[in-house]
Amino acid sequence: MKITAFDVNNPLEKTLMAMLASGRFPHAVILEGGNPAERLDLAKKIAAALVCSESKANAPCGICSHCKKAAADSHADIPFYTAEDKPRAFKVDAVRDIRNNAYIIPNEADKKVFILENAHTMGNEGQNAILKILEEPPSYVNFIMLCSSKSGFLPTVLSRATVFTIGEAKAEESDENRA
Repeated sequence: MKITAFDVNNPLEKTLMAMLASGRFPHAVILEGGNPAERLDLAKKIAAALVCSESKANAPCGICSHCKKAAADSHADIPFYTAEDKPRAFKVDAVRDIRNNAYIIPNEADKKVFILENAHTMGNEGQNAILKILEEPPSYVNFIMLCSSKSGFLPTVLSRATVFTIGEAKAEESDENRA
């Protein structure tokens, strides 16, 4: 897969590019809406930009070793976690592994970027387990959580992440009884 540059004609990508270039990118983001492939492509582009060793104004460059490894899905500092798109599929054990892994300094890059696909499928226990790391993350850690709709997240998780919507967010029923 080739990591492409941000599309300056896309308002969301232009905003993300400006945040990355300024060095003021949030430690935790939620990408909602769009289709799963769009969310994942954007997450990979953001992750590549965060680990890129070239000028942040032009990240991801697609040329440096970090960008090449990110494009090949083989960068040690971009751990990827996924779960099926069904309730409580993102297990609390995976969240605990993420939390423990976050305290290990990056191997190659200056940043470690966690991509959590279908993060909205975490139950309350999983979301509460990830709260501690979202509240006080190490300076080198970023989280990119992907979901069809932010409605699957607890308010406490939403308050610690910046939400970006890709196109129209898919409306989902809120499940008040998640475990």
